[in-house]
Amino acid sequence: MRSPVPLLAALVAVVGLGTALSPAAQATVAGDVPPPTTMCAVEGRTLVEGWGVTTCRQFHPSGAAVRLPADSSRTVYGLWDGAGLLTRSGTLPVAGGRWDDLAQISGLYLRARLVDGAATNPVPVLLVESSAVLTPLAGLQARVGIRWINPPPEVSDAPALLRFTSATTAQVATYRHGLRVGARCIPALAHTKATRAAYEPFFGQGDLALLWFAGMHAPVDSEIVVDSRMGPSWMTRGPALIDLLSGPWTPAQVDFTIHANPIGTPAQMVGPLRPIHDRGRC
Repeated sequence: MRSPVPLLAALVAVVGLGTALSPAAQATVAGDVPPPTTMCAVEGRTLVEGWGVTTCRQFHPSGAAVRLPADSSRTVYGLWDGAGLLTRSGTLPVAGGRWDDLAQISGLYLRARLVDGAATNPVPVLLVESSAVLTPLAGLQARVGIRWINPPPEVSDAPALLRFTSATTAQVATYRHGLRVGARCIPALAHTKATRAAYEPFFGQGDLALLWFAGMHAPVDSEIVVDSRMGPSWMTRGPALIDLLSGPWTPAQVDFTIHANPIGTPAQMVGPLRPIHDRGRC
């Protein structure tokens, strides 16, 4: 039998596709179903266990943040949650192979065949990138209360502005100076010698790194992290990825809790998110 490779090359030349096939064409050649082109507002491509997979770089701003095809009597979409396939309508048992290969990849939406009530033959269809979760925070600030557990002498809980300057960085805007928000002055955290010494190791070294983990403590445990240069990090809940199939990601509040032993450390930063808007220093 003649090799199919020359035939494929001839077909590419005849139809004028050039030397590179589109992702949809690659999927068709591989026998896979081409993914829809509007699963996310901004997309990319990557390889997952040898599969060409669409990546989600930015969610849709309204409606379903992630738009996977509808489930059917034969095909379902969901996420591996460590015990089964988490779908729009609940968790399904799984059967057959491939699951172990994909189980450790967080933030990955899968398509599976439905056979006798079980999900089989999983295929990766969409991998969420951190930019999709963190970009909606950029340009917002949280008016938080910083809470301590066993704080140093002369230091107590204090208000602050936690500002998200980009999709990768955050800062405590009121670390060095106070800012007026509405009729209220939020004073600088480091306004005395004692508070300056207490807060400097955590907030005095510049911006905080803003990160997202799709499976922090479990396969679908979505957590947003702010990481200081001195080592401590704080976590808040990120979007539940299964919920993105039915609604937008609209963060309204943060509750960053220390991801370590909180004794003698700013342990929690809790407050509502608003657009950046202040009236200058106070």
